[in-house]
Amino acid sequence: MKRLFLATIVGIAAVSCQNVETETQSTAPEVQYQNYGDSTFAVDEAVSAAAFVAQFEASGKDTLWATIEGPITQVCEAKGCWMSTAIDTANNLFVDYDYEFLLPTNSQGQSMVMHGYGYFDTTSVAQLHHYAQDRGASEEEIAAITEPKVELLFKATGVKIVLPEGQETAEVDVEVAETHEHDEEAHDEHDHAAHGDHSEHEAHGDHSEHEHGAH
Repeated sequence: MKRLFLATIVGIAAVSCQNVETETQSTAPEVQYQNYGDSTFAVDEAVSAAAFVAQFEASGKDTLWATIEGPITQVCEAKGCWMSTAIDTANNLFVDYDYEFLLPTNSQGQSMVMHGYGYFDTTSVAQLHHYAQDRGASEEEIAAITEPKVELLFKATGVKIVLPEGQETAEVDVEVAETHEHDEEAHDEHDHAAHGDHSEHEAHGDHSEHEHGAH
């Protein structure tokens, strides 16, 4: 009789625990995003920037599409026309979106998921100066940039920024035409069509030697 009574108590406790667990899982808040650009991509197969860099270097391809998640470590302080996300504690992956959309200029530190493709390209000294100015670098830091850089870049077609719990999405009103006025001459100098011969980048060999963190 005692064994039956104890078994009954254990059974009730197990059911109660399962119910609590089920309720906890069912009440977990769904992640909400603020969308920019093409937001139709799925986030469930997103990888870190570090994993993407490893995949890209192992692929031997000129370009590689991927969905990447991580923190926004830097963002253009002028208009939000580019950002960076961490590869590791010392290096960043530079991301732009061809002025198709803008991110909030105060989005540094927020988590995001983005979709697009990576590619190697040469960034001119003038464009490096432009990016340095955008992120608020000192005159001394800007003057120290004297060489163009061949590096792995990422072109995002869409970005989802994770919203704090309880915050609702806001309507994003971006007049794309106005974004082209943001230092159009500097943007033209970074003409990817002129740098599009990816066979030149293959001569650089070990991609791991490129410094990703200068942005």
